[in-house]
Amino acid sequence: MTMRASQPDAHDVRPTDLPALVTFDEEVFENHAYTRERLARPEETPGPLAAAIEDWLGLGRRTWVDMRGRQIEGIATARALSRQVWLFDTLIDASAGDSTLAVLGALLRKAREAASEDRVTHVLLRTRCDSPALQAALHEGFKQVLVESTWRGRLAPARPAAERIEVRLAEERDEMARFQLFNQVLPLDAREAFALSFDEWRDTRERRWLQRGGTAWVAQVRDRVVGALELSSSRSNPQLEVVAASGEEQAVDALLEQAAAVLTERRGSRLVQAIAIAGSSAERTLRDRGLEPRADYAQLCLRLARPIRAAQRASVGLVVPTRG
Repeated sequence: MTMRASQPDAHDVRPTDLPALVTFDEEVFENHAYTRERLARPEETPGPLAAAIEDWLGLGRRTWVDMRGRQIEGIATARALSRQVWLFDTLIDASAGDSTLAVLGALLRKAREAASEDRVTHVLLRTRCDSPALQAALHEGFKQVLVESTWRGRLAPARPAAERIEVRLAEERDEMARFQLFNQVLPLDAREAFALSFDEWRDTRERRWLQRGGTAWVAQVRDRVVGALELSSSRSNPQLEVVAASGEEQAVDALLEQAAAVLTERRGSRLVQAIAIAGSSAERTLRDRGLEPRADYAQLCLRLARPIRAAQRASVGLVVPTRG
């Protein structure tokens, strides 16, 4: 008699999955999902068993497993950034590489179904640009919004900042200006897939990586914000994100000098990991300041609520000749 292999089954985690999760929790598999805080510690992987328990206790995380019989083939977890936005923090294939795309695709589809049921509008995933998760996500309807480059090193001293640039702590009143800066940096098709409105931009931002005590600055020319920088409060793995309008390398320099001063005061070292949008002017400045490039990460978004383009009527002036 021929035995048929068990069919794969991707589903929300159940209490009956506990024995398999205990065994799975002892194994080490590559996690294809990267949160912003994990970029500073890429080798760390969340414990699937702990994530499942958080799911059952209703602590803001959702968990899915892909099973073949009683064997876990893959696991995914996502946490809520806001009421309508989920972010993957675990995406693991444990199928020994023979069905990687199938396992990852099944997990992504299950997450999409759950997000649709919960009326979630955005599901976010960050993964390495060379990861099979990128191909699987694109196949399941995710759109690549941007590529983030990571840099690491000690910030070298900067040239004197231009007098026209003012660097100050960011305030609540700067939020709209920072949103407008976001609009300048990303092309329209990326914004349509990610965040068109101010509320969407605010809801899709990751904040946990800053930790309590993280700080943010803006670089300003006259009354216009041309750059922004955020620095985590971590002493062991400090991380910063810098963004600036095109051609504003001096603003990036000034922001990095502010970050360097804080790092020196905090821990006596300017060693830091920096994140920038790939291909931006911020990247060139990071290289000039002595940082070395590391891995690139694709940020993807599955948008379940599509923006509606409103049609507007336009009056057309016609010149009617008269007989004279």
